[in-house]
Amino acid sequence: LRALLSVQDESGKFAEADQTVLRIAALEPASSIQVERALLRGDLQAALALLEKDVAAKSGEEKAGVERRIRDLLVRSGRKKETLAELERALLADPSNVTEGLKLADARLATGDHAALRKALADAILKGAESAELRDAIEVVDGMSELEAYRLDPMEAIRDFEATGAAKAKVPAAKQDGQVGTAARVLDYAAIIVHADGSARMLEHEILHMASREAIAEHAEQKLPRGKLLRIRTIKADKKTLEPEIVQGKPTVTMPHLEVGDYIETETLYDLPGDGRGGKMFAGPRWFFREEKVDYHRSEFVVISPRGRKLDIETTGQVPPPKVVEEGGSVVRRWRVDKSPALPEEPFSARVDEFLPSVRFGWGVSQRETLERLRDAATNMVPADPRLQRVAFTIATAGAPPGEQAALLRKLPAEERARRIYRWVLDNVEPGREGDPRKIVLGKSGNRAEAFIYLVRLAGVDVKHAVIQDRLAPPAVGPFSEVEQISQVALVLKGTKGDVWLTVGDKYAPFGYLPSSLRGQPATMLDTSLTKVTTTTGGPPDGVSHEGEADLRADGSATVRLEQKYTGRLAIDLRNAIQQLPEDRLKDIIEAKLVAQAIPGGRLRSMEIEGLVDLDEPLTLKLVIEASTFAKRSGDDLVLSPPLDVSLAPLAALERRETPLVIAPGMAIRVAVKLRVKLPAGAKVGSLAPAKGENGGRTFVANDRLEDGALVLDRVVDVPAGRVAPEAYAEFSAFVRAAEEALHRDWVINLK
Repeated sequence: LRALLSVQDESGKFAEADQTVLRIAALEPASSIQVERALLRGDLQAALALLEKDVAAKSGEEKAGVERRIRDLLVRSGRKKETLAELERALLADPSNVTEGLKLADARLATGDHAALRKALADAILKGAESAELRDAIEVVDGMSELEAYRLDPMEAIRDFEATGAAKAKVPAAKQDGQVGTAARVLDYAAIIVHADGSARMLEHEILHMASREAIAEHAEQKLPRGKLLRIRTIKADKKTLEPEIVQGKPTVTMPHLEVGDYIETETLYDLPGDGRGGKMFAGPRWFFREEKVDYHRSEFVVISPRGRKLDIETTGQVPPPKVVEEGGSVVRRWRVDKSPALPEEPFSARVDEFLPSVRFGWGVSQRETLERLRDAATNMVPADPRLQRVAFTIATAGAPPGEQAALLRKLPAEERARRIYRWVLDNVEPGREGDPRKIVLGKSGNRAEAFIYLVRLAGVDVKHAVIQDRLAPPAVGPFSEVEQISQVALVLKGTKGDVWLTVGDKYAPFGYLPSSLRGQPATMLDTSLTKVTTTTGGPPDGVSHEGEADLRADGSATVRLEQKYTGRLAIDLRNAIQQLPEDRLKDIIEAKLVAQAIPGGRLRSMEIEGLVDLDEPLTLKLVIEASTFAKRSGDDLVLSPPLDVSLAPLAALERRETPLVIAPGMAIRVAVKLRVKLPAGAKVGSLAPAKGENGGRTFVANDRLEDGALVLDRVVDVPAGRVAPEAYAEFSAFVRAAEEALHRDWVINLK
C-alpha cells in the first residue's frame, strides 16, 4: 500500500491517495502517516488536530513524545496562547528542565515580554536548575557578554610589553639551571563573575611571545581551550593577524607562520555550574601568577562577586593584596603580579602548585562538610549475602567444615580473622574498577579494599574508615588546603594489643602495614562524631639491615658472608620483583642489582632467600660473596673504602633552594650496617672518632671501631619521608655534608 501511495502521489491522483492513506491508518493504528501527509501539505492545523486526538490514547514516554510534537507545531503555527499553555505545563512537570524553561522564555519574548529571559533565569536559580543556557540567551538578546566591560585590548598589552624592551631581549642558547624562560607570557588574564546561585562565568585571555625557536616548537600546536572560543590567532611582529584553520574533531590547532618575535593570542569564555543547592557552596578556580619555563610580564585575576557573599580567600607564595572596588551590588577584586621570572627547575621538588604564587576563593567550603560527605559515602549500604557470608567464614577458619566454623570463629581473635581475609583478598582479587564488593568477591576483580571490608564484616569484625593527614602534605593556609589534607584513607580495626591500622592494596604488603608518611599523623575516624585520633607509630621501617663478616686477605680480596634483611616498602618492592623473575635468572639479577651495589666488584657465590612468602617477617637474603678488590693495595697498606655505601649527597646538590625539598616514600630509607672485617695477620689500623648527626627527625650514626682484632663497621642512617622548607635547607645541607664525611671515610690498614 505504501508503494501504491507513492505512485498515486507522483501521478497526481490525490483523491485516490487519500483513500489509500485511510486504508493504511486502519491497518496500522499506531502509524503517524496522516500527520506526516498533513505536514507535507503545510496544513499545520490539520496535523495539530490529529495529534491532539492521538495524545489522549497515549501514556508514558509515548505520550510525552506526542506532546513535544504538539508544542513544536503550536510555535510553528503562531498560536501563541496555546503555545504558552503547553510550555508552562511541560515546565511544571519538570521544573529543573533547562531546555523547556528556555523554550517558554523564548515564546514569552516573542509575545513582547522583554523581561521573559531574566524572569526565567530567576526561576531557574530558585529551583536549583542550571542557568548557563539562559545566560547565553540573555547575552545574545542584549548583544554583549556580562564580562564585556572586563575584556582587554590585546594590542595595548603588546605595546606595554614592547615598551620595556623585553621583546628584543635575546634568550641564551643554553639555559642555566632552568632559570631562563623560552617564551614570555605577555598577558595572563582572567575575569570571573560569580552569581548568588554559585554559578559563574569566566573570561580567560592569554598572549604568548615567542622568544626562541624552542618556544615555537613547544607552543606552535595549541590545544583548543574549553568553552566558547572568542579569539585564537597569531599576531606577527608587525601586528598583522593570522587565524588558524580549525579542523572538526581535532583537539588542537596549528598556529600559522610562527617566527621568533611573534605572538599567540587566545581568548575564551566558559561557564562553571552552580552547586544545585542555591549557592550554599562555591569553590572558584585556582589562579597561578607564575610557571616553569615561561616568564610572566603581566598576570592579573579579577573576581566579581555578590556583595552579600563573604569570600574565603586563600593565597600561596608572594601575592600582593587585591585592589577592592564596590560596583552596585557587586564587589570587584583585582590581583596583579608583574614581571614574574620562569620558575627554576630543582630536583626532588614538591608539586609546583604548593608554592607558586596563586589565589583561590569561594564560600561554604569546609573540612567538616567534606568529612561528613566521606562518612556518608563510607556507610555500608550493601546487604549481607548469605552465600558470601559462607565464603567469609570459610576463609576466616582456614577452610574448616561448615559445621565447625561458628565455634571456631568464636574462639578466633578478630585480628586473626581479619589477617586471613586480608591475605585471601590480596592473593585472589586483581585490581580493577568494580566497586560492588559482592561482584568483586565473585568475579575476583575490583577494589581490594571494598572486598576486604565486606568480608571481614561478614566474619564479625568491626572495621572502620579513617582519613589521615599525610606527612608530605603542605601545611594548610585556608579552608581549601584544609580539605586537600584529608586525601589518604586507611582502615582501623580492634586488635589484641590495640588498634590495627592498615591499607589494602599492595599484594606483598604485610597485614597492618601503614606507609611511613602516615604513621604518627593526625587522623579523623569516619564515625558519627568524626573523632580525631593519631595513627600508630609502629610498623616496620622502610629499610634494610646488613650484618655479616668479611675475611680480608693481604692482597685486598675478601670473602664476605652477608645477611640482608629488608622491611617495609623495600621488602614489598623486592618481593614483587623476585616473584616476577624467572628462577634461572634470579641469581644473576641479584648479583647485578644488589651485590654490585653493596660490594662493588663482588661475585655471588651462593644465596638463600627466607621470608619470601611470610609477609609479616622481614625478607632475608643470605649471601656469600667473593670480592677481588674489597680493599685496594697501596704499598704496604690496604685502603678500605666502606662497603654497603649510603649516599645522601643527591638530596643536597644545590647551594640553595626556592622550592621545598620532598623526600618521598620511595626515597625514604633506613640503612643499618654491622660488618665485622677480619684483618690479615699482623695488620694494624688507626682509630677514627665516632660521628653522629640529627636534623628534623633525620639521623646518622657512624660508630666504626676496632674490636678483638677486627674492624667493625657500625653505622645507621635514617631518613624518613618528609619535606624540607627552603628556609631550612641550609641546615639540612650541613647535615648531609656531615653524614657524607662520616660515612665515606677510608680506613688505612698497615700490613707491617
